[in-house]
Amino acid sequence: MTALHEHELAPGDAVAVVDDVDVDAEGTADLLKDADFEPIRVQLPETVEALLANLSDVARAVVCDHRLSQVVTVPYDGAQVAALCRERGLPAVLLTGYSNADEVASIRRWRDRIPRVLSKGTDNSPEAVAQALQLAQREVHGHFTPGRKAYRTIVRVESVDAGDLPLAEVFVSAWRPAEAVLVPATLLTEDTGLQLNELPGRRFLAEVNIYAPEQAELYFREFKLAAEPPPEWMA
Repeated sequence: MTALHEHELAPGDAVAVVDDVDVDAEGTADLLKDADFEPIRVQLPETVEALLANLSDVARAVVCDHRLSQVVTVPYDGAQVAALCRERGLPAVLLTGYSNADEVASIRRWRDRIPRVLSKGTDNSPEAVAQALQLAQREVHGHFTPGRKAYRTIVRVESVDAGDLPLAEVFVSAWRPAEAVLVPATLLTEDTGLQLNELPGRRFLAEVNIYAPEQAELYFREFKLAAEPPPEWMA
């Protein structure tokens, strides 16, 4: 049997709305209606696996808020949902009101599988949502824009903030080498086996979309410890 989301997105297709705040969900539904899609509000079950099963059953694409525990409490956020939808071949984008660097960093954990993050403050237009969903569908089929392609490059860790969400401040040699970027430190520790206190000052090889036009669009994956340069190079 052919899955719903294997078809190209077209006017009238069902697009799931994942948001725990009623007024925000209604606003997203209105945007989708204006973009000629059929919005379907999906409730939040206790597990992300149950949510993904529901989404695959009812929709051909997904628009998801990031913070999903403002009204109810669930053990997942929208970035994880959107990324796992992509793994299942279901186009998904985020439409969120994030406004601080910590939240951008939490989304970055999943950003390699999220083609577009829309802001509720500036991207509230049917055209923006429709374009984002079409981009998401193209990525499901393996077609990436230059700014979304990953390249192996050197990433140096400057420092680590070991808070509730441990963040590593890093510099990317092939992007903007003087601009610090916050990355979830667990991406490095999980890939390399190092502890948080072992990260500062180390250089790593990682896949990064170095042609991303803005820092918020950067993603990082597949960290490996890089060989240290000869001491005389650092003199």
